[in-house]
Amino acid sequence: MQNILTIIKKLSRSLFVTFVFIVATILVTFFSVRYFLQISKEITENKKEIISLEERLKVLEKSATYISKPAATSLTQAFPAENTTILSLSQIKKIAAENNTVINNVEVDITENITENLSTAAIKLTLENETINDFTTFFTNLSHSLPITSTQEITFKLDQEQIESRLEFNVYWAPFPATLPSLTTPLSELSSEEKEILSLIDSYDKFEQSTVPSLSPTTNPGRTNPFEPIEDTQQNIEP
Repeated sequence: MQNILTIIKKLSRSLFVTFVFIVATILVTFFSVRYFLQISKEITENKKEIISLEERLKVLEKSATYISKPAATSLTQAFPAENTTILSLSQIKKIAAENNTVINNVEVDITENITENLSTAAIKLTLENETINDFTTFFTNLSHSLPITSTQEITFKLDQEQIESRLEFNVYWAPFPATLPSLTTPLSELSSEEKEILSLIDSYDKFEQSTVPSLSPTTNPGRTNPFEPIEDTQQNIEP
């Protein structure tokens, strides 16, 4: 009987060790497979991201051939980020001076935020000139200059000595994008229509950016202190 109990104890220990080994093997296999699947999933996602980035890079490289630095400058001048009324009036005065046209009675009506990302201002003014050809040149140059304007109304009044025109047009400005698109967002190449618009804007007359001249430091020339005591001087007076 005692021998049987001893055998049972030995078998129990052997079975317990075997059971623990089997459980440990199952756990190690489970976590190993789980870790392997997770690594495989991350590798697959990284490959997809690399492919997406390569595609975006190709689109950007193609777009770079159309959006050069001058073209980008033209776009920012076409729709500036801030109120463009002063810039537009400056361009108009420049064009008027080139065509012997006199500007009078300027009126500005600002209507901001006509949409969420677009603001506008209406400008009305009177033009005076002696020939209709100068007016034609003026309006042609205005339609091919930046910032972009849209003419709303033009009226003419003919006199014996000069021609008077009343012009009303709108100017626009829009804030620049504050954020960049996500790296995972697909990019599309510029369409043929967008390329034509970009080339057309780039051909427009641009306004000159004003620069602040650099001033060299100056030295204090020095001044006489008016509160200093006056020295007594003796004058020799001949008898």
